[in-house]
Amino acid sequence: MIYFLHGSDGYQSNHRLKQLKSAFQPTDPSGCNQAVFDLTENDWPAVKAGILAMPFLASARQIIIKNGFGAKKKIQEDLADFLPQVPESTGLIIYENQEIDKRNVLWKRLEKLGRTGQAEVKEFPPVKGWDLIRLIESEIAAAGGQIEPAASQKLADYLLASGWRLKQELDKLLAFAAGRAITTNDIELLIKPDFETSIFDLTDQIAGGRSRRALELLERLIEQNANELYILTMIAFQFRHLLLVKSLTEKNGYLSPGNLAQRLAIHPFVAKKALAQSQRFSLLRLKKIYQKILQTDLGIKTGRWEPRLGLELLIARINS
Repeated sequence: MIYFLHGSDGYQSNHRLKQLKSAFQPTDPSGCNQAVFDLTENDWPAVKAGILAMPFLASARQIIIKNGFGAKKKIQEDLADFLPQVPESTGLIIYENQEIDKRNVLWKRLEKLGRTGQAEVKEFPPVKGWDLIRLIESEIAAAGGQIEPAASQKLADYLLASGWRLKQELDKLLAFAAGRAITTNDIELLIKPDFETSIFDLTDQIAGGRSRRALELLERLIEQNANELYILTMIAFQFRHLLLVKSLTEKNGYLSPGNLAQRLAIHPFVAKKALAQSQRFSLLRLKKIYQKILQTDLGIKTGRWEPRLGLELLIARINS
């Protein structure tokens, strides 16, 4: 059997790899029938010989190939041509801890084998939104811990997506909680928000009329070397979402986050937050705020204001 595990969420893909390795180990008491090859380091003839080798004192072998898509083009082509010849006694796992160019010849061969049932092809994209909250809660439960619902949502807000960092932060929180339920205070104390989360928090403070807190967050972002024009772009992006959501709800009445997400081509999690924020504003006020954002952009780009001053003035003007 051939297994193809790939995707940018290395934490989940590695979890599946560990499952396959653990399931094989009881069938290989000698420990002689598992091998790992890196196609950026090992020669193709050696890898091929390892795949074709007969099991030693066992009924099967397990071969793991890493970085196949990072190998030279000729090696990738050789592997793609060879895949139909993998013996039944060899479980071949092709593991890629990254996104893949799906125009690649090796990808096309593996995808075809997956469609015909000759391979298990599993992609592991980052988990986001509500799915991330459920993943956090299931991982905490599997580790024998507990987490308050508000804390799991805050952690999802801070991390934005699954990945290796999720595992590291969960281990830290579980150790700190020491048997009690993880709280939002634990999250705020121990976890540094993702950069995009900090931007979203900034726009949330601006939208909520909390200018002092917004200015504190702006200073923190600049200290972290965030580009001022990028911050302005993200503020514009967020208020544009609020404007579109407000316009749609005034025209059509209440719309669910899922409906809004579909209409605006955004994630339901983002739509839910934008829906809640938009209720603080009239449509007219949102239009005026968006105009102020455009004026700030022009003022910075024409040299009227230094970028930081322009952002500080914008925060003050939005809430004046």
